[in-house]
Amino acid sequence: MGNRPTDARRRAATLALSLSLLVGPLAPLRDAATQEAAPRPPASGSRGAIVVESATVFPEHEIDVPAPVTGRISSLPVFENQMVDQGTEIARIDDGRATSRQKIATASLAAAELEATDETAILEAEATLALAKVEHGRNLDLVKTNSISPAEVDRTELAVKQAELKLANRRKQLELAVRKLDIARLELAEAEAEVERHKVTSPAPGNIYSMYLDEGEWVTEGEPLVKVVRMEWLRVEGTIDKSLYNREDVHGRRVTIEIDRARGETVRFEGQVTWTGLREVSGRNIQVRATVRNQIVADHWVLHPGAHVRMTIHDEPGTLAELPDDLRR
Repeated sequence: MGNRPTDARRRAATLALSLSLLVGPLAPLRDAATQEAAPRPPASGSRGAIVVESATVFPEHEIDVPAPVTGRISSLPVFENQMVDQGTEIARIDDGRATSRQKIATASLAAAELEATDETAILEAEATLALAKVEHGRNLDLVKTNSISPAEVDRTELAVKQAELKLANRRKQLELAVRKLDIARLELAEAEAEVERHKVTSPAPGNIYSMYLDEGEWVTEGEPLVKVVRMEWLRVEGTIDKSLYNREDVHGRRVTIEIDRARGETVRFEGQVTWTGLREVSGRNIQVRATVRNQIVADHWVLHPGAHVRMTIHDEPGTLAELPDDLRR
C-alpha cells in the first residue's frame, strides 16, 4: 500500500515521455503551416495588382477665366455645364469704342495705301527734269553761235538743278508715305487686337462649371467671369500601405479605374500613376495619384469630380501615349 503513489508517478512520467516523442516530430510541420498561413507582402518584382477600393476623382485643372478689360458684359452666350472647346467665345465686353477705333484705323490704312502707291508726283518730276535738260542742252548750242546770251544758259542750268531737287523730294515723299503705310498697318493691328481683347475665350477644353456674373453687369479687368473645369483628363487619388509598397513600386504604372453606374453598369477607364505624395497620410499610407482619360456617353461625361471609384494599379508600366506632357509629373 505504501508503494502506490510511487507507481502512479512512474506511470504519469512514462505517459508524458511517450507524448513528447509523438508530438516532437510534428512541431516543425506545425510551425511551417503557421508561417505559411501568415500574410506576406509580395516579393519585389512580382507584386501583382494593387486594388484601392475607395479612390476619389478630382479635376485636373480648374480655371477662373478673368475679364481682360473693364466694361459692361454685352454678351454671355454660355451656360453652366456646357462643354466648350479651347478658343470658344464665352463672353464679350462692350467693344463699341474699340470697334470705332478699328474703323478709323481701317480708313487710315486705306488712305496710306493710296499715298504709298501713288507715283504720279515722281513721274511729273522726272518729266520736268527731262524737259529742263533738253532746254539747257539747246541753249548750250545756241550760246556757241552767240544766238543767246550766257544769262539764258545760266537760267536753264538753274532749271535743271531745280528739277533734280524736285525729283529727289518727290522720291523722299513717296518713301515717307511707305513708312506711314507701315505705321497705319500697325495701328490697325493694334485696334483689331483691342477689339479682340473684349472677347473672352475658353483657355482650354472643358465644361463651364460656374458663372460669377450675368449679361449686362459691370466687370473690372482681372475679375473672374466663369470657371472652366477640364473634364477630358481627370486625376484619381487614393492611398496604399507603406509597409507593403514603396513609392517607386507604383510610379508610372498602368491604372484601371472602375465606377459603378445605374442599373448595375460598370465602366472602366485606363490611366497611369503620375504622382506619389511626399507626405504620408496618417503616418502609414502613401498618397497615389493617377491621371485618366474621361469618356463621353450621350454628350455627357461619365466621370465627375467627387466620385468614389475603384483603382487597380497593375504590375506593368503605363502606356498612355496621348497623355499630355504637362500631366506627366
